Amino acid sequence: MGLLAPALLLGFLAIAIPPVVHLFQRKRFDVIDWGAMQFLQLSQSSQRKRRLDQWLLMLLRMALIAVLVLAFAAPYTKVGGVGSSASQPQRDIVIVLDQSQSMAYQYQGQTAQQLLVEETSKFLSVVGPKDRIAIILAGNQPRWLVDHFSSDRALVRDSLRQLPPPQGGADFPKAVREASELFDRSSSTERHVVIFSDMQHQGWLDAKTRENWELFAASLPEQSLPRVWGKNVAATWPAVLPNRALSPLQTNRAVVAKGKEVAFRSELLQFGQMTAPPGTVRVEIDRKPVGEIRQFPGDVDGRKLLRHVARLSNPGSHVISFILDGDSLPQDNRQDFAFEVVPAIPVLVIDGSPIGATNKTSDFMRDALSPTIDREPAFRLKIVSAGNFEPTTLQQPIANLGPPQVVVLADIKRLVSSQVLALEEFISLGGGCLVTTGERAEAIFYNESLYRNGEGWLPAQLVEPVGKVDQLPDAFRIVANSLEGTPLELLRGDEPGGLVSTAYFPRVWHLQPPEKSFPLMVLNNRMPLMLQKRFGKGKVVQTAVPFDSSWRTNLTDLGDYVRLMHETIYLFTDVRQNELNIPAGQPIIFQPQGGQLPGPVTVSTPDGKQQRLPCDEWPFLYAETWQTGIYQLSTDIGDFRYYVVQSDPREANLTRCSTEELATLPTQWKSFQVQEGDDWQLGSTNSAPRTELGFLLLCGFIGLLMLELRFARKQSG
Repeated sequence: MGLLAPALLLGFLAIAIPPVVHLFQRKRFDVIDWGAMQFLQLSQSSQRKRRLDQWLLMLLRMALIAVLVLAFAAPYTKVGGVGSSASQPQRDIVIVLDQSQSMAYQYQGQTAQQLLVEETSKFLSVVGPKDRIAIILAGNQPRWLVDHFSSDRALVRDSLRQLPPPQGGADFPKAVREASELFDRSSSTERHVVIFSDMQHQGWLDAKTRENWELFAASLPEQSLPRVWGKNVAATWPAVLPNRALSPLQTNRAVVAKGKEVAFRSELLQFGQMTAPPGTVRVEIDRKPVGEIRQFPGDVDGRKLLRHVARLSNPGSHVISFILDGDSLPQDNRQDFAFEVVPAIPVLVIDGSPIGATNKTSDFMRDALSPTIDREPAFRLKIVSAGNFEPTTLQQPIANLGPPQVVVLADIKRLVSSQVLALEEFISLGGGCLVTTGERAEAIFYNESLYRNGEGWLPAQLVEPVGKVDQLPDAFRIVANSLEGTPLELLRGDEPGGLVSTAYFPRVWHLQPPEKSFPLMVLNNRMPLMLQKRFGKGKVVQTAVPFDSSWRTNLTDLGDYVRLMHETIYLFTDVRQNELNIPAGQPIIFQPQGGQLPGPVTVSTPDGKQQRLPCDEWPFLYAETWQTGIYQLSTDIGDFRYYVVQSDPREANLTRCSTEELATLPTQWKSFQVQEGDDWQLGSTNSAPRTELGFLLLCGFIGLLMLELRFARKQSG
């Protein structure tokens, strides 16, 4: 039952008019007794009957006003509630359960997931006996809990007792799409999707989710869209919940040479009003404690930054973890990061210097990356001239470390087509390439063979060299702010003798990248000094100078030249970082080392479970990555590797959507409705959801009016 114009109920105040008029009529005349009147007085029974008729007439007039006001308010009744009986057609209902990590938040001794189970159980108790139910979990990747429509309530309730712990995010548009595909295999015309969630803004109305709602709605005719209902299981909770979390771990190198330092960074995030101070952050490597972070120094923005420096001597796969002392949502208090320690990183340098030349580019790079006085350098170099570079060189091991991971084109003039094709394949398969350009570089070759109007693997085209080597006062310098937010940010210091404060470049190449490019370093003439580009699975970094002492730069005389070369080569290790640290739903690609024959692979998941899976060929793909946390894949001979499925840091903001905000869902979702309270009225997807009662009330009004006229005539007679 409902009203289309409830404001008109104020008309009920007019019901008071007949009693008021009746009272005033009684006092309108003064009664004067005179002798002859005694012969005209009515009997007492006649007087009582007359007074009763007057009261009935007054009540009739009050009823007339009430019925008229109610008719104008346009009442209606809904037909076909959730628990309607045999007359109601069979409904197919997909229940979508929020599986995001915010459902683990505990408030007043109860988690949101516990409330979800309670609300779902209430719903199951009122659905019709012929209604069929399926259940899907809305996580980073939707997963079916009951993957077919079933009228077996015991089966459905039992599945609720097997809910896994909440983790990661929730993709509701994708879950509803999965439900829609299940409806396609159903013969029922009554189709409903009921979502039980805490209505967290992230996952419901963030920019990406809005776009996904629109794309899904646009992919189906409006009449094919299922009726979608949303139930806020935490409606009584505050709209903004206090929470602390750690941001994802970051490092400038996912592959580090043994014995060399590597720094890991995170940030303590805080949402809502927090009264208690943050707890200690524990640091673990390979699941063993290695230290604690008790102080949370803030930068100028008040951010609480966390940093831990590690130095490992044992090569192999490793994982580091930052763990914050628990609060109401422990799922976002831990961040993991997988990385590798290697004996050294193999680098192939292709030098364009003529035979017999001194101060070659490769000489400076060798001294910076693999000096002879360092018995265990971080990099092992193999240097070949451009003329002696063969495509097969890319498969040959360097110092027993395997094929090169990075190739440096050190101011080469040009390459032949077979060399270009080999490099392109090397990069597309995940290799890194550093391109330094100097006086020998031929712009026509670089632009036509490597850049190819932005379709090739070179980040920018070469326009012309600018600046003069004999005019040092006019030399170009690095803009410090251009390093902010880049992997080379640690070089932006302004200490004397540093790269930013001291380096100058009298002559550089004018590099012209596409409009949408992200330079790693910019000069004060607004030209890029270094750029990077993704190509296939690999990466290319291009510089506007040759990284040697030509063109009279002082770069190679600075102590920061060694740091610059190290950090530049480490830029290419993020390709490996993206293979070891992946978002939920992306498959793990496991490739053992040492030429092992394919065989069984043991997978350890974040929940502590293990499964042994067959493998007929490498690489082995594991796709069940819906849980966030640490995975370990190993072979029977002991070769193992850590992988981390990372959580979405936006899930830490527990701000929830209001009913008004949910009403701003894309206009295509006219069938979406927020369910408030426990009076479920799913209605019908094929017929009008209500029956208006205004006509019946008007008929009643006419009947009462005729009865009132009869009583009024009787009174006047």
